[in-house]
Amino acid sequence: MQTTPKLLCVKNLKKYFPIKKNAPLSKKRQYVRAVEDVSLEIYKGETFALVGESGCGKSTLGRTVLQLLAPSGGEVLYYGTGQEINLAKCDKKRMRILRKELQIIFQDPYSSLNPRMTVGQIIGEGPVTHKYYAKGSEALKNYVLSVMEKCGLPSYAYGRYPHEFSGGQRQRICIARALALKPKFIVCDECVSALDVSIQSQILNLLQDLKEKEGLTYLFISHDLGVVRHIASRIAVMYLGEIVETGDSESIFENPLHPYTVALTSVAPVLPSAGKKEREKILLEGSMPNSVFPPKGCKFHTRCFMAEEICKRCVPPFVETEEGRFVRCHFAQMPTEEKRRIAQKRSEESEKKEEKVKICK
Repeated sequence: MQTTPKLLCVKNLKKYFPIKKNAPLSKKRQYVRAVEDVSLEIYKGETFALVGESGCGKSTLGRTVLQLLAPSGGEVLYYGTGQEINLAKCDKKRMRILRKELQIIFQDPYSSLNPRMTVGQIIGEGPVTHKYYAKGSEALKNYVLSVMEKCGLPSYAYGRYPHEFSGGQRQRICIARALALKPKFIVCDECVSALDVSIQSQILNLLQDLKEKEGLTYLFISHDLGVVRHIASRIAVMYLGEIVETGDSESIFENPLHPYTVALTSVAPVLPSAGKKEREKILLEGSMPNSVFPPKGCKFHTRCFMAEEICKRCVPPFVETEEGRFVRCHFAQMPTEEKRRIAQKRSEESEKKEEKVKICK
């Protein structure tokens, strides 16, 4: 049973992007359904990971939670101030006050830093804006240097510009900029995906250290399951704008319930030292459907190795299979090994069909 207090609660969150009408006289407006009826809870002090393929709506969800994008519906309840605040209903003035508690680290450290500002100015901009320190004061400089030290940046970087640093150092600058306002919640939007593998581990270790020392809470967005397994305490799996499964990290990797999660975890790297056999990889056929015209019934049925007639007709409910474990699938109760066996059988049948086609040609 979860005893840690909630920091953030997302309820039925939606984000639709309108697209241009096909015909000038057409009355019907079409939308890209980037985030569709998402609900989740994030607890204080945890790293909550959001995983899924590129284009499934992960980054849009993260930015909508922070109100960088206005939601099309639903609620985002924030409890960091000691009272419940619906961020979706806050005006610009109220959100500006709350910004210092809700920060984001963007994916690309090369484009998310102002090339005309020095590192000292970039990190110090937030504290000056929120009137923690006076602009140009010695106290501000000392504070910025202390934040830089926490993030592993040398003091000589204070007067230099972003183009003078490597990708890993630039990401440290982005982390320092977010940390300078002493936030309670940080969205890490694919913050290590643009970095080399050797640098990724350094940034991940830095994030872990800062979380423990500063009492931070992360929404960690990634498509790299190896990274997620290392850093996350709980995981939500996203597909075509919907959350299809949530649970603690160990349960998701050891006993995935949704067919999409079964496929994702089958290609996750396994360390030889773990003493575990490498699983048979499950490769999904086709690509993600169009989010303007999503499939009826279960959105995953067009690529699912377990799809039956009910999947095409009925939307599966998001049910709790055990405490803290939710899944959106008609076959949620079927054992994971049975799902893997079915996937392997379908894969073998598909390979045989391809061989027959080649022989006929």
